[in-house]
Amino acid sequence: RPLSRLTGLAVAPFQHLSQRVPWLRRHGYLLATVVDAVRGGGRRPPDEAMTTDPIGGGALVERWFLRMMLVVSIVAWLALLLAEAGQFRLVPILLIVWGGGLILLVFIRSALAAAAGILLCAMCALLLLTPYETAVAAGDASVYLNFGRQIAREGAIEFEDPLLRPLSPADRAALFRNQVPLDRTGPFARFPGGFQIPDIAEPTVTAGFSPLFPVLTALAHALGPPQLALLVAPTFAILSLIGLWCVARRLGGVTVAWITVALTAVSLPQIWFAKLSLPETVGQGFVMAGVLAWLVASSTRTTGWAMAAGWFFGLACFAKVDLLIFMPVVLLAMVAARLLTRARRDAPPILLALCATFGLFLVHNLAHYLRFDSHYWPAVESLIQTSAVLTLLRDSSLMQAAVGVTAGLLVATGVAALRRPSWLWPRRLLGVAAVGVLVAYGVNYVLTTTNRLDETIRWLSWYASWPVLGLAVIGVLGLWLDRRADAQPGLGFVALLLGVVGFHYLYNPLETGLQMDSMRRYVPVVLPFTMFFGALAAVTLLARVVVAQYRLGVTLATGALLVGLVARPSLAVVGQPLWDDALAQTAQVARRFPDQAVVLVGPDLAGTHIQTSLTYLHDVDAILVQERNPDDQVLRRVIGDWLANGRAVFLALGQQEFSFFAPDFVLEARDPAHIDLRVLERTRTRAPQAVVSTPIQLQLFQVTRTRGRDQPDVDIGTPADDLLYDLHGFHAPERDPARGTFRWTGPQASLTLPGGEAVTLVVAGTHPPGTPPAEISVRIGERQVLAQMLTETPEAIRLDLPETGDLGPIDLTIQSTVFNPRSLGLSLDSRDLGVRLYRVAVHLPRERPVP
Repeated sequence: RPLSRLTGLAVAPFQHLSQRVPWLRRHGYLLATVVDAVRGGGRRPPDEAMTTDPIGGGALVERWFLRMMLVVSIVAWLALLLAEAGQFRLVPILLIVWGGGLILLVFIRSALAAAAGILLCAMCALLLLTPYETAVAAGDASVYLNFGRQIAREGAIEFEDPLLRPLSPADRAALFRNQVPLDRTGPFARFPGGFQIPDIAEPTVTAGFSPLFPVLTALAHALGPPQLALLVAPTFAILSLIGLWCVARRLGGVTVAWITVALTAVSLPQIWFAKLSLPETVGQGFVMAGVLAWLVASSTRTTGWAMAAGWFFGLACFAKVDLLIFMPVVLLAMVAARLLTRARRDAPPILLALCATFGLFLVHNLAHYLRFDSHYWPAVESLIQTSAVLTLLRDSSLMQAAVGVTAGLLVATGVAALRRPSWLWPRRLLGVAAVGVLVAYGVNYVLTTTNRLDETIRWLSWYASWPVLGLAVIGVLGLWLDRRADAQPGLGFVALLLGVVGFHYLYNPLETGLQMDSMRRYVPVVLPFTMFFGALAAVTLLARVVVAQYRLGVTLATGALLVGLVARPSLAVVGQPLWDDALAQTAQVARRFPDQAVVLVGPDLAGTHIQTSLTYLHDVDAILVQERNPDDQVLRRVIGDWLANGRAVFLALGQQEFSFFAPDFVLEARDPAHIDLRVLERTRTRAPQAVVSTPIQLQLFQVTRTRGRDQPDVDIGTPADDLLYDLHGFHAPERDPARGTFRWTGPQASLTLPGGEAVTLVVAGTHPPGTPPAEISVRIGERQVLAQMLTETPEAIRLDLPETGDLGPIDLTIQSTVFNPRSLGLSLDSRDLGVRLYRVAVHLPRERPVP
């Protein structure tokens, strides 16, 4: 073949040199094996390449990949057990890592091959898939990065937050009640969208996500800086591509393998989620290892590799919780097919070994989610509420017992039937029962899930072009049209896996936001195997319509065309330094605060996770103020306690401030800070095509107590003044070049002031011609104290306060006529604007201090 001749010419100089250099002569077999793997296993026909045992025969890539994944899985599982037991400490971690390295050397039987493989993965992760520093503004990726840091530091999945311990349960409930709509973190959130407080009576915090990925990042955190943890996802992305190459080579040949890997590697979702600190590529890596192990078990009829496949699939469920549902469905379908077909009497029970090993991990998964609080329980509760069958099962103890006993009997009988091919009728009956369960599950899923099939198919083509998707459909249908599934059972297994997972996510991808967020669910299974069947169909069709002497060139050209179509959306992120230097920038912000400082972060910064990274990456206690107007009494009391204990208190605000009544505090403005980020644009109408700059501005204020008997003078629009007076109904602050800052009121606006003898308002009415004049009405409590027309020029209006003998807080409410610039055709501003309020001054009794 031309490719073999080119490879031979490239290797000829090395062969000549190896005859003269002893070291190369001793180790030259390594290069020869690698070259043989690249060339597709020499000149063996495809059928022989698929039926021979690569583990004992000589496919170095497969041997290296499976041994590597076995060692990685052992290390990951032991680390997970330590974290679940609260014993994730440096000494056992080092023992696990060193032990894993020794096992790898024993497995590979060559220190040089092991070192070369590890070095290859590290180089690919560093050079090809440089990770994004997702410390802020990266959603779940920021949570995973912070969660891994906390597991490494606290040694457990659930940990105490030192900020919570001195607070009373009532204060915790007021400060940390989750106010974010549709957020599934829990009723009480240390940080919404990530860290929950399972029991408000206890100072315990956790992030109830899939546990395997944060444990892996915790390993990296324990061994190095946060930048090392960022390499976990890229490293597994490289391992996944190697595993995909091995699977595709076994099922379709070397040409299909290279086209499959190329299509997957250049797709935008694969690049994006390989660079983010998310578990998608970890799940993908274990899925590829499980599929490859099952293919080896099917070809060699060895139960050991079938058990390894169940082991890998079980760990994939720990990485992606969705697979807890999908993999049992796939395995039940395989069991049904095996029970309904005639089995060989001498066939080893490899399917039973696969199911038994996976079942053990399934029990471990369920035990984990029953033991530790999780973000996924609200989804489970919603599923139960929408399913009449599950609701009945939940509410009836008798039904639970009956289902448990029936399931146990069916499992026991199914195990016996799989081991005894002579049980013909019991096998058939159990097979029919398994099919019935699958049908009932499918009907229940369709009836209880929103159909978004038309929508998902449309935007799926943005990331995998229509030609590739069409070829993938042809490739799956071709299994049954030419009966290749009988000769290559591995193809049927991969098609079944793709069909089950793909159907779930095509029917409803679960994400209701951006399509790019939905694509993360396609990465572990659907994306790589769609590319595989697309490549398989393309190569098969070309083999039938193109003459042999032109087949290689036409195949390469077709593969390049398909790669170009898939890679087009990826051009937006290739070579772009997204989230560049975010860790250093957040560390620079953290250094602005002294030791033992507490930072209250404004609600408009909730989505940035600045507060999360300050707390868990940089050891600065931060609290997210979730409401525009939080509980005044709680904040005043808690801030007062912190100040009394010698802790510095700061406010970190974005463009939208929060406000609460605290006249006994003052704010001292500090130099502002900012974090510059370059992120992928967010769109719902097409694939992302650009990288945008999103600077995060931070206004910093230090909270101190008032001194003396100063008269409160509230400069409306200046955060250092008006944040402490509980503003409601005002628009964002603006600046008048001639007269200073101000705020527009809406139809009704209010603020809270300390009591006194009188209040002076500096206010102006600026209404355009043709609109109602600016008319203002002011109330103190429920008593109206002013009603008059205003001019465009700011004027000071003094209002005498009623003598009540009480210097406690007073509520001042301003009602006014409004106009809407957009409805008048004056501008695009659609706000309802009332009057401009510049300042409010409170005149205190001379003999009495500020309350």
